[in-house]
Amino acid sequence: MSVKSTHIRYPFAPLREGAFFFPTDNGCFYTVEFAKSAIKLGKDTLLQNNGEVYEISFTGTCDDIAIYDSVVSATLIHIITTNIISRGDTAVHFYVCDNTDGFGKLRSRLFDLWYIGLEKEIAGLEKFNYMLKGIEEEEYHVSLFIFDNHPEYDNYVASFEKNLSENFSKS
Repeated sequence: MSVKSTHIRYPFAPLREGAFFFPTDNGCFYTVEFAKSAIKLGKDTLLQNNGEVYEISFTGTCDDIAIYDSVVSATLIHIITTNIISRGDTAVHFYVCDNTDGFGKLRSRLFDLWYIGLEKEIAGLEKFNYMLKGIEEEEYHVSLFIFDNHPEYDNYVASFEKNLSENFSKS
């Protein structure tokens, strides 16, 4: 089901530091958060990136899961774009697709579509996708976002990937 909205993007507001909230015309509520998360990547100084590592996360509540609202995507892309740009070219972002309900792969595809919108707005932002197996063989889709002019671009990407492969399923 698709619902026509009168908005180009929904009005949003800060919820707390690094988090934003918006309601939709369909009665849904969304939050997007940019949490400092260098600690999640271990003690490797390179991966710590001077503390400029952010995990992007989303939550949404909606009574009718079948409602598609393109304005939600436009709003999320705007919030993500604004926040990534505001942190500069040396900040690094990552996203772990929640798979507790079995819809992680679908969410990952949706995030891939959002990235197409981000590419149009943010020159030089690169995205790397990883699929990891959890303890019970569940799949987790992880994306790394890094600018192509990051001073440690190649080393950071290699270290991020190595860290995931060595530490993810051992949690």
